[in-house]
Amino acid sequence: SILSSGVAAIMIALLFEPARRRVQRFVDKKFFRIRYNYRLAQSEFTQQIQRFYQISSLSRFVIEKLSELLMVEHMGLYILDKDDRWVLSAGYNVSEMDDMFKETLFDFGKRSESPLFAVNRFMEAGIKYESADNTISKQNTIALVVTLRIQNAPVSGFLVFGPKKSGLPFTR
Repeated sequence: SILSSGVAAIMIALLFEPARRRVQRFVDKKFFRIRYNYRLAQSEFTQQIQRFYQISSLSRFVIEKLSELLMVEHMGLYILDKDDRWVLSAGYNVSEMDDMFKETLFDFGKRSESPLFAVNRFMEAGIKYESADNTISKQNTIALVVTLRIQNAPVSGFLVFGPKKSGLPFTR
């Protein structure tokens, strides 16, 4: 009968959903994770950045390399310009944030001991970070912010990351 066929189809779908999730997680890990030698990558990166003399080209290079490495939906590098305004120095698939949110990030950077500001659901357990207000982060589609400090400045810039394309949390 139609009713028994419908019930059977629903039961099968419910039983196979956990298996489908496990297979999806495996595929995401296989295709969205890169295995690399950290020491070699750091050495190569250090050598490559020595050729840059302008902050704009260095910013674009950093964003390009980080987007290849982390495979996030979007990211941006914000720095203070000479007029003490936050500007998007370089970005990948990101739009300009409103000034109020930039000031919120700046205030966080000044008062926080941790350089990381993140939304809980995007972070692996065991990583130390300051929890973000989910409504602000959801509104701006931000998963993780890394505060940049140069010399004695409270905050010189910040890297803003969207969620990973794989849907997996940020790890160590």
